[in-house]
Amino acid sequence: MELDPSSDVRVLVLLWKLGAVSKPGNITRTEFTTGLQKLQASSVDKLKSLLPSLDPGFLDRTQFRDFYKFVFQFSREGTNKTIEKEIIISLLPIVLDNNRAPHLPHFLKFLESTTHQRITLDQWDSFLHFNHQIKEDMSNLEDDGAWPLLLDEYAEWRKSAAKA
Repeated sequence: MELDPSSDVRVLVLLWKLGAVSKPGNITRTEFTTGLQKLQASSVDKLKSLLPSLDPGFLDRTQFRDFYKFVFQFSREGTNKTIEKEIIISLLPIVLDNNRAPHLPHFLKFLESTTHQRITLDQWDSFLHFNHQIKEDMSNLEDDGAWPLLLDEYAEWRKSAAKA
């Protein structure tokens, strides 16, 4: 398929569309064959012809949210309910761009400096919502918002950086 799974988001979109949900980091033979039938891809050439449609830019907001949650669930290790911060730092730039996540560059810098070692699904999911609701300059952030602690700390970090 000539895709680099370490940097090409289309690999993750393909796994999501194939229905790889039984076990993190894996796709079963049944999921693969059923998914290929659903995509009407009976050959490698037909699968390759689908590559342009695997760009997440074609997903609407609801579809993207489902895909985004899938990426977290698929990227977990074994039975862990969290993902190591280093993996999150690698995944976010693959899955998100500045259009969907204007906070991404700042948030990645914040993650590199924070003491949090693992990220939960709630934190992962809330980061996407945060990007939809809070302007990049944070001018509409209210102090009484109900964000997970990680995002509260990110907001404080941004405020401190703005004062410096």
